[in-house]
Amino acid sequence: MKRKSFILLIFFLIIIAWSVDRNKIISYFYKPSASPVTESTEYKKEAAVNEFLDNPFIKVDLIRVVDGDTIIVFYNEEERYVRLIGVDTPESVNPDELKNNEFGKMASDYTKEILSGYNEVYLQFDVSETDQYGRLLCYVWLFDSDNLTDMLNYQLVADGYAFHKEYEPDTYYAESFTAATVHAKDNQKGLWAYKDFENLWN
Repeated sequence: MKRKSFILLIFFLIIIAWSVDRNKIISYFYKPSASPVTESTEYKKEAAVNEFLDNPFIKVDLIRVVDGDTIIVFYNEEERYVRLIGVDTPESVNPDELKNNEFGKMASDYTKEILSGYNEVYLQFDVSETDQYGRLLCYVWLFDSDNLTDMLNYQLVADGYAFHKEYEPDTYYAESFTAATVHAKDNQKGLWAYKDFENLWN
């Protein structure tokens, strides 16, 4: 009886040992991902676009509007030209009169309309501070806000008075500007109602 019990004990220990080794073998060859994917790439991309650029707002005095995509402000104790990031409007004050057109005048008038009544605006930089002409490169906000509809740059493309133009590396809101441009064009908003305006960008 003792011999039989001893044999069963040995057999039981062999089974346990084999099971442990088997688990080691399985864990060696099968290694689950250390960082399982819980969000799709598209979701992360969308979240990044919707995330607000965390650069500080700088409150400045508004001097005047130069044209559709350029204004002058009082910044660091001097008057400075500000070129709106990510947008482009037709020419209206180019020294070469042949480059100016009626759409540039309309875009300039619309920028003046938006800014009418504002003595102060808020500047927000992206990566660059100035362009090759020494103009400040900024997102211009009407309020200290995180709502894109309060940004002058965004309003111009969303309302159809500017075209989104991307210049690296200042592209933080590029996807939002592109979407606004497409929506304005598809719905013939603002200057997109004119065929000749569309031809300017083709």
